[in-house]
Order: sequence, then C-alpha cells, then structure tokens
Amino acid sequence: MQKITTVVWSRRCYGLAMLLLIAGFALFYWRHATIYPVVIYLLLSVVSFIQYFVDKQRAVQQRPRIAEKNLHWLELLGGWPGAYLAQQWLRHKTQKTAFLWVFWCIVSLHLLLWAGWALYIFRT
Repeated sequence: MQKITTVVWSRRCYGLAMLLLIAGFALFYWRHATIYPVVIYLLLSVVSFIQYFVDKQRAVQQRPRIAEKNLHWLELLGGWPGAYLAQQWLRHKTQKTAFLWVFWCIVSLHLLLWAGWALYIFRT
C-alpha cells in the first residue's frame, strides 16, 4: 500500500511542477518574446533521458554505470523533466530514496527560481 501512495503523490507533485513550469514559460515568452529557456529545458531533458536510458542498459548488462552526480548535474542544469520521464518510463532510479530526495530538491529549486522570477516580473 505504501508504494501506491508514494507513486500517486509523486505523480501529483510532478503534475503540479509541470503546470507551474508551463505557466512560467508562457509568462516568460509573453513578456519577453524569447523561446530560449524552453529550448534549453527541452534539449537538456532529451540529453537527460538518454543518459538514464544508457545507465539503465548498463545496469541490465552489469557494465560500469553513469555516476549519479552526473545525472543530478543534468537535472540541475534543466534536464529534470526528461529525468522524471525516464524514471517513470524506464522504471530506473525509482527505489533509491536518497537519489529521489536530491532529485525532488532540484525540481523544487527550479520551481522556486521560476516562481521568484515571475513575482519579480509582476512587480516591475
């Protein structure tokens, strides 16, 4: 029962995060007419997804793995949406509590930065 609750909570958090991210991108684009942040997030998400895929394949084949810190750096740079999709679709890195804790801290940091930026824009 605990696993189902965790999965539902995780999906709800991700849904909220994605809504906030989309709203932030829409606001950014509307206000400044630039698409660069969206492109950067998309590119880094693709790279992040590929890295998770490669790491999953290496795990299955019992070969040397991609360091977790490298996966976290990609998430921190903006690839966290792709990392989340990879975690869910590939069922990779979903059981390691310490890894997920760092991942959700990175997602929270991104959301806080976008929310802070949006508040700044509304006040100016």
